[in-house]
Amino acid sequence: MTWLPARELWKNWCFGLFLGGLMIAFQLTAMLIMLIKTPPGMIWMGNLVLNAVDYPVYLNYLEQGAHSLWLTNLYNNFPQVLRFDAFWSLGGFLVRLGLSAIQAHEILRWLGTMVLGLVVYGTAKHVTTDEHRARVSSLIILNGMSLGWLHAIIANLSTGKMLISIPPDVSSELSIAPLLTGGAHAILSLSLQLLLIRWVWLIVARDQKKYLYPAVPLAAFFAAFHPYFIPLMSLVALIALTLQIKKSRLAQRAVSAGTILSSMLPAGLYFLWLAGQDKNFSHHFLVVNQLNLHRPTFWLFSLLPILIAGYFLYWSKKISLDQYRTTNLQWVWIWIATALICLSLPFPWSAKYTQGLMPAFSLLTLPFWLWLYDKYLAGHGLGSMRLMLAVLYIGAPFLYVMFMHVQVSNSEVRPLFYQPKNVALGLEMIKQATDSDAVLLVDDPDLALWIPAKTLRRVWLGHEHETPDYPGRSRQLERWRATDNTNDFNDFLNINIISILISNQPANTSRYSSLLKDNWSEIYKNNDLTVWQRN
Repeated sequence: MTWLPARELWKNWCFGLFLGGLMIAFQLTAMLIMLIKTPPGMIWMGNLVLNAVDYPVYLNYLEQGAHSLWLTNLYNNFPQVLRFDAFWSLGGFLVRLGLSAIQAHEILRWLGTMVLGLVVYGTAKHVTTDEHRARVSSLIILNGMSLGWLHAIIANLSTGKMLISIPPDVSSELSIAPLLTGGAHAILSLSLQLLLIRWVWLIVARDQKKYLYPAVPLAAFFAAFHPYFIPLMSLVALIALTLQIKKSRLAQRAVSAGTILSSMLPAGLYFLWLAGQDKNFSHHFLVVNQLNLHRPTFWLFSLLPILIAGYFLYWSKKISLDQYRTTNLQWVWIWIATALICLSLPFPWSAKYTQGLMPAFSLLTLPFWLWLYDKYLAGHGLGSMRLMLAVLYIGAPFLYVMFMHVQVSNSEVRPLFYQPKNVALGLEMIKQATDSDAVLLVDDPDLALWIPAKTLRRVWLGHEHETPDYPGRSRQLERWRATDNTNDFNDFLNINIISILISNQPANTSRYSSLLKDNWSEIYKNNDLTVWQRN
């Protein structure tokens, strides 16, 4: 008898685990490509193509989490209030167990990916009528049924190099494919968002209180590491309650909605307090450190298949889709409505609300994609046209993201991913032999990204979004690098309280040594790195 529940669980959820394993295989393949492409004498730093410049930030938080639950921004040399982050602070416990930050991040990424596989499959089961359609629908949700990848390929071929500015379905949290090679926290964030929006609807609108008990701690945790979504989740609960005003058990539904809102309140109050106490945090993390929405043409191209599917599903009568109608989609409509409301509000982080919208659009147009599957793929051999359709249907965005990994080893952004082995040795020396409150200056922006993660030291100029006034500091650095005046050279170091100077450019080594005054000494040198320290 004790084995029956386990068998039933396996039977009910094995495909969700398969989806998670499939996505992890995709991640491992991307990692393998990066390893194989490592140039001689270099080491791969561990980052994949998406969120490549943010990956060092994640590692730096995990390294800090190994020592304390309270984190600071090491790319900012101004005074700060230490803060708690539910994901990175707790994730640091993996580093405390003896894992490296890279290993810890991969474990967190794989765990988040397995959760995502189960959530996607559970969502598909919720809106379809049989197991076969649930499995096909799961693949549709993962794919997103977008076309931005084609725009990216055309632009790529026309320019002959990898583009940084590409449509959102292959470069942001809008879709699942790019998300899988980004930060572990973003994968878990989408998983919780997809799960909680559906559960909140069931709890409030359908009065299914069995979901309330797991939803409360999950919502509290979600808000504690991604507070941007507190407004969206609150709107979902309030709209669901408003739609039930004339229904029975309104008081009980209101209590459920209030319980969910209350679970996110501590995180909301904490981040509001933090913003009030630390102006650098409020201005920088909540205003400056936000991505803008993509260009309208990118959105139109990316969403073109969804628009076509919507036309046949909701307006045209040329295709009979009645037998493919899905159920229980009210929560998806509310999700999109609340996302649009949040996008229209003056939040600096408005782009966050596009997270997961491609799976949401795929859910709303499922009947069209299921009809397409039955007509052209189900029960047929794979001829050339059907093979092409199968690729488009199941994994084109994933294939493009993989193509980006193949291409990056031959691009001008290679230093973002690979550094000489000697540089790694020098950074380890800095970590072991310098003061923990030292402020470092690096004359190479690509190397500067890795300083906090590899040394746990502050860097004066490091990350475009994490460093205050990054453009202004970049201009100051360029002027400093160009000067041959000894006083100007040293005044810059004194004014900015630089205690460690690092160069990985041999052409600058002798010039820096001649310009530095006697209160500086060379403490480390190899073929790829030179380090000076203020005495």
